Amino acid sequence: MTAIQPTRKDIAEFFRLGLLAGVCDLPSIVRWADGIIASEASPPFAFLDLSICESQPVSAVVNLLATVPGEPTPDFAVQMLLGHCSRLARSGALHATDALVRLFRMAIAEDFPDSIYIELVWQEDAFALARDRVYGSLPEVEQSFTEYLSTFSSYAPQHSTAP
Repeated sequence: MTAIQPTRKDIAEFFRLGLLAGVCDLPSIVRWADGIIASEASPPFAFLDLSICESQPVSAVVNLLATVPGEPTPDFAVQMLLGHCSRLARSGALHATDALVRLFRMAIAEDFPDSIYIELVWQEDAFALARDRVYGSLPEVEQSFTEYLSTFSSYAPQHSTAP
């Protein structure tokens, strides 16, 4: 486990990114929000809205998650996302190359740390070359990306975030 404990804003940002990547589900968000509501006499309104978000479109929930109060820890939600993807890849719930493509596309639009963005660009390039049979093989790319994701294993959230 990492030395840094995620704040509520970090978890909200992780869920926002996880929804965009298709690796988190709405019931997990509802369970998280319900836990916050149960533990506080006056929870922030964002959690009340999130506790009933299961029937909402993903785009609406993404917007709700952005309203969770607080300041995120820089880069932590992205690291949590990669740790979660590592866990999914190891369990077989997500194919490593699917994770690579999803994360690469997100890194273009989202504010990923430079080092992660550069690594995703490099890995996606290796994937494209192997897929097109120019250089390398898909198993090599899968192994390389799985190893890269594993460096974030300790950042994976401890609560249930099933896709």
